[in-house]
Amino acid sequence: MTYDEVPLILRQAIVAAEDKRFFTHSGVDYRALPRVVQKMAVRSLAAWWKGGQGLRLLLPQGVRRSRSNSSAATS
Repeated sequence: MTYDEVPLILRQAIVAAEDKRFFTHSGVDYRALPRVVQKMAVRSLAAWWKGGQGLRLLLPQGVRRSRSNSSAATS
């Protein structure tokens, strides 16, 4: 099926669902860019935080205990 064979209403619906201003910008939607960057930063931070928690949970119990005992002794 070629582009021209796809009904116009279907093409418009797909574009509207993906990018409402598709036909008004030159390929980069500068109005949406700050929102996209913010979302990417939040997701990246969340993934980093979740990854850090996972590493903490993977530490053997003995290592965690020895660390907590040594920090209690130095306090």
